Formats: sequence, structure tokens, C-alpha cells
Amino acid sequence: MKRVIAIILCLLMAFSLVGCSGQEKLTKSFDSEKKPCSPENWKLAENSKYLLTYDEAKNTLNGQSFDDKIVMLEDKATGETWSFSAGGGEDLEAVDPVTGMPLPRMPEPASALVVEYLDTENNQRAESISYTDANRNGRVCAYNVENGVKLEYYFDYYEIMIPISFVLREDSVAVSFDPSEIQEGGRYKAVSVRIAPFWCSVENDQEDSYLFHPSGSGAIIDPETLAQGVTYQAPVFGRDYSMLKENEETETEDIKMPVFGAKVGNTGTCAIIEKGQGACYIGAKVGYAAMKYSSVFATYQIRGYTENITERMNNGKTREAVYANAVNPEVLTIGFYPLTGDKANYSGMAETYKNFLKKNGAISEKADDSPVNVTFIGGVMVNESFLGVPYKDLTAATTFKQAETILADIKGNTGAKISAKLLGFGSSGIDLGSYAGGLKFHKNFGSKKDLSNLSKYCGDNNVDLYFDFDIIKLKKESSGYSTFFDVAYSAVEKVAQAYDFDAATRGYISSSRYNLLARELLKDGAGKVLKAVNKWDIHGVSFETLTSMSYSDYSAKGNDYYGRGKTAEDVNEIVKMFREKNYKVAGYSANAYAAIASDIVYDAPTNSSKELIFSYDVPFYEMVFKGYIPLTGTSINMAANHNTHLLKMVESGLGLHYTVINTYDNDFINYQGYYFFGSEYDSVKDDIKNTYASLKDYYAAVNGQEILSHTVLANGLRETVFSGGTTVYVNYTEAELTTPAGDKVAAESYILK
Repeated sequence: MKRVIAIILCLLMAFSLVGCSGQEKLTKSFDSEKKPCSPENWKLAENSKYLLTYDEAKNTLNGQSFDDKIVMLEDKATGETWSFSAGGGEDLEAVDPVTGMPLPRMPEPASALVVEYLDTENNQRAESISYTDANRNGRVCAYNVENGVKLEYYFDYYEIMIPISFVLREDSVAVSFDPSEIQEGGRYKAVSVRIAPFWCSVENDQEDSYLFHPSGSGAIIDPETLAQGVTYQAPVFGRDYSMLKENEETETEDIKMPVFGAKVGNTGTCAIIEKGQGACYIGAKVGYAAMKYSSVFATYQIRGYTENITERMNNGKTREAVYANAVNPEVLTIGFYPLTGDKANYSGMAETYKNFLKKNGAISEKADDSPVNVTFIGGVMVNESFLGVPYKDLTAATTFKQAETILADIKGNTGAKISAKLLGFGSSGIDLGSYAGGLKFHKNFGSKKDLSNLSKYCGDNNVDLYFDFDIIKLKKESSGYSTFFDVAYSAVEKVAQAYDFDAATRGYISSSRYNLLARELLKDGAGKVLKAVNKWDIHGVSFETLTSMSYSDYSAKGNDYYGRGKTAEDVNEIVKMFREKNYKVAGYSANAYAAIASDIVYDAPTNSSKELIFSYDVPFYEMVFKGYIPLTGTSINMAANHNTHLLKMVESGLGLHYTVINTYDNDFINYQGYYFFGSEYDSVKDDIKNTYASLKDYYAAVNGQEILSHTVLANGLRETVFSGGTTVYVNYTEAELTTPAGDKVAAESYILK
């Protein structure tokens, strides 16, 4: 009863400035006492290679003198330096690119952090920069900590204090932030913070320099001075599905990896968000003439939020962010890894991130690739009628027997190692119905014996078979779960609701609304799936939504899941449950934490979100995981340009992937998706056979090999070097290009060396 009353109260407060929360706020009261707060004896932090220094120097901004506090990392052998400050105050002259007139320098590039705050009196958000509002107009306290320094930034006017620590490690500097140590007054609330936003920065228009952003497969940003600068950011691991979203945004790919970086000539930085990843965004500020620098950075969302959409009498709408009162609990840690020499590029960044995963035991054993991969679509619910009474029934596009026949045909035509996934074979087919497909397969797909025969064929013929389950979405009360009591809550203690979106209008489809299973029940849901499949004769499961989606849960039961906390832990524990029973697990377009837990990843990203800020895409995702986790590209037969898509597979070592049905039915035309069009096996079987035949030698050469380096050459030719000694040159252009060794690569083609 108490929980019901709490929910009603929160609904009544939906229009309040800061939302209801089941937790007391975790911030401390602001300390307004102004006292000396610099270390009396600064302890130098150093190891065999690096020196971490802390310096206080007098600086002047707009004629006002103040202490400027700088933390800097120095390579003891070369003298190269890295710092959160890309240039301070008025030390560098900036010029308007259009008029040529001098511009006042912006202080942000010299700032250790940028705080976004909410003015609770008018519900307005704004930013405060540490260089001006703490260094000059507030206070910065410094304290010695083991192997580093802790700085407390007091934004006195806003009564907000943000603490950050810089700690020297063997190969990097760990910059960390504990939200529970924030201090706040009454009117202003911190809602996000960018820490060391210019550590990964390059001077505008500087040659042999760029920024790396992990959008999709990865993207490079050339830092040109623009007439109008551009700011862009996207959430790590895609959007938080507990947040209300009215429209599908333009991004076609999410951020899958918590890593970013910058290259400046023969030096660079690889930044890895090691803790607090789910509460972060990765953004970039590019081309601002007054800043003179472009940067890529991480933003930590201190308080979760959702959008409140209000309908107006004139059919208009207003949208405003409504924030949780409690802060997200996870500590943020970003490791800044210096790069020099031939490692100062995105290949070196991929190697650094891969080594980080190895060091933490996330990846270790090499794995053979899967060159041919198939996703079978089971069927869909269609409208039927009996004596004029309408009802819904499932129409099968592929039965278990038909899938076996198709796999036998593909095996006979290619002789390749095959991986196959059964998608939409539950009680409602590809439609969202009962939880996890009702934990059963529909009778129209065949009998339990038919599934056993399919599984036996796969086991006898080197085919990995995976049956997909959606254990996140809850459409209606089923499998013992209630859509009222067993669901996740948004940041303002309202039941989180999500939708599918129309491909044409990008608006949400009202009838597609679903809830998200409470985060604390995810492992329980996986246990229900495990219990069900233990009665079937299969040896692999697929979790498309679990491995590609993530969400917070702001229920009153605790704050473990605020800011998508413990997502990686949940996924790894679920996979472990199945591994202990000898099941293989397939991921789909998997976030990094899910990719390393999977036996194969379907639909690995092959491009970025294609934002205008990006100069070109790179296969960074594949550079990290290829050789350790079998990867497939997206479906070739669903691609807009077959040949370009095929070249993507070759460039990044991905396995071929086809989406297949056995029989097309005219009733499928009403399905709001793409699975049933261009996927009938008879229409793609020759392409599977011929494409694999043309790439058979390539797959043999790169099987199980890592990508050592990737380079976009000056003429546009792309070079991928694999660990086994194979080098691939891919030419996407419409003209013949020449490799450094003088070999010719025809237009829209590739060669293997």
C-alpha cells in the first residue's frame, strides 16, 4: 500500500522541477567557509616512465589576478607533456575566420571541468566553467593523495563543489570523481559534469592531428576552424531506455565502446571510461575559433532525468527535462593513456583499449571466425477472421524443418563454418507478446522433435545454433511478471515506457508501447529462460536486446541501478548462468561489456552515426574484438548497396551475414519492419554461394587473426594489417588506386596481399 501511495504522489509531482525519488539526496551541504586549502608540501608522483606534477601559478583574466592550478603528466624520457589545460585565459591569440578580427579567448580550454547546473527557481539549465567560476571567482582546494592530487572546485556563486582526483598509475593517469562527495546549497543543483574536457584536444587546423569518437564502429574528426563551431554528444551504450523518448533521432549507430582519444603529431591520448560508463556521454566541441582548440570528452550525468512532454490547447507540445533528486551512485574513473611515436594514432588507441580488456581478464583466448552466418525469421502475428469474428494467429515464414533444409543446402554449397540464429520463433513470432516469447515456441514452427532434429543436424555439421529470447521487454502480464509491480521506473518514479519508432516519420508507434522488466529481476528472467531451454534439445541462446540495450531503474527499492549502474555485472552473471550449463551465447550489435561475454556478435557496427561532424569512419570496434570474438556484419541482403557492404566485411574481417525466410506470405506486408522483404531463401541462395566462393581464400587467411593496424592512406585507399601477415587494401572510390608497393586496386574493389 505504501508503494502505491508513493507512486501516486510521484505522479502528482510530474510537473515539479526536481522529480520524486525513493532515496534521500546523496550530496553534502555546501561549505561556504573560505580557508587556505593548498598543500603545504606537494608530494611529487612519479614512476619509471612518467612524472605527475601539480603547479600553482599566478594568472590574469580580464585584468583580474588569481591562482591557476594545473596538473600535468610528463614523459621523463622525451619531455612530452599532457594536461587538462589546452591553453589558458588570454595566452593565445584567436582570430575570427570570417572577418579576421581578434577574438577574446574563451576560458574553457584551460578548465579542469565544466558543470551543468539546474536553477530550481526557474527550471533553467546553464553551464559553469572551473577556470572562471572556481579558479578566479571561487576556490580550488588541493590535497595530497597517494600517487596524486585531489582538487576540490568550489563554485561559490552557485554553491556547488565538485571534487576530482588525478592519480598516476604505471601507464596512465586516472581521473576520478565520486558523486557522493558533491556539495550543494539550496537553489542550484549539479546535473552533469565534463571532467578534463580538453585533455584529448588538438589545435584547430593543426596538421597530422585528429580526434577519435567511438560512434558505431568508430569515427575520426578533423579539427578545422569553422565559421560556426559544432558541439555534439551521444550516450555511451546508446540511449537509456528508461527515459521517455518521443521521436527517433537521426543517429543510425550508438556508442558501443567507452573509449575516445586524440592524436597530435607524434603524441596522442587514449581515454577509457573505466567506471561509471552507463551514466556517461561522449561528446566533441569542434571548430570554435575563439577556443582555438577542438576536443573530445566524457560527460558524467550526475542526476538521471526524463523528459516531461505537455500537450497544449493549440496542439503544440512543450518538453522539459525533469531530474531525479538523488545523484547517480557510481564513481566515474577515466584512464588517460599517453601515446607516442607509431602508437599515436587510432590503431594505438585500439591496442590500448584491447590491452586494458586483457589486463582485466575480459578477453583472453583466441577464437576462430564464423565466415557464413544466417538469421532465420520465424513468423509474425497476422489478422484472421472466423465467421466474421476477427482474431490473430501466427503465420510461419520458416519452420524448424525448413531451417534444417536451408542450412543443409548452404553447407553443401559452401562447406563453410556456419552460425545460425532463430529469431522470432516464440509464441508470438517476431512480434512482442508474452515475456520472452512465452518461454516456448509456437506450434506452427514445428514440434519439439523437429527442433531436436534441427539441433542434431547443427551439432553433426559444425553449425552453431542460437535461439533468441527477449528478456528485457514486458508487453503484458505474463510468465509471472506484472506490468505494474515488476517494471523499471524512470528518474521521476514513473513507470518507464518505451516504444518502437516508425522508419519513415521517426515518431513512435503508439501500439508498440512496452515496459522494461525491473532491473533487479533480469537475472530471474534469465533463469526462467534457462529452465525452459533445459527441456529442449538446443545448445545455444541469443539475447539481442540484453546485449544491445541498457537502461536505468529508479525504483524506490534502491539506487544500484541509477545511471544504468551494474549493467555489465548483470549481463556477465546472466551469461555465466548459461555457460555453466554448457550453452553458447550470441550477442547482437553488442555493447563492449556484452561483446566480451558473447561467443559471437551478430551485426557488429560497420559505420558511425554519420553525423556531419565526423570526417570518416574507421573499424575501431573490429580492431578491438576481431580474433577474440567471432563477428558478423549486418545482413548483406538487407543492405542498400551490396558491393559497398561487402567491402566493409573485407576491410574489417567480418563474417558474411544473411537474414532468411523460407516462404513469403502476402500478410507480411502489414508488418512494420524489414525482415520479410528480400529475405526469401530462393532469392538469396545463389548470392550466398557465389559470395562465399569469392571470399573463401580471404577467410582462410584471416581466420582467428587480430587486426594489428588500420590506415586510411593519402589517396583514400584503406589498409588493414592482420596478425597472421595478411594485408587487405580496400578501394571504395570510383577510380583505380595504387598501394604503397605499387599494386593496383580497381575501383570499388579490394586486393589481398
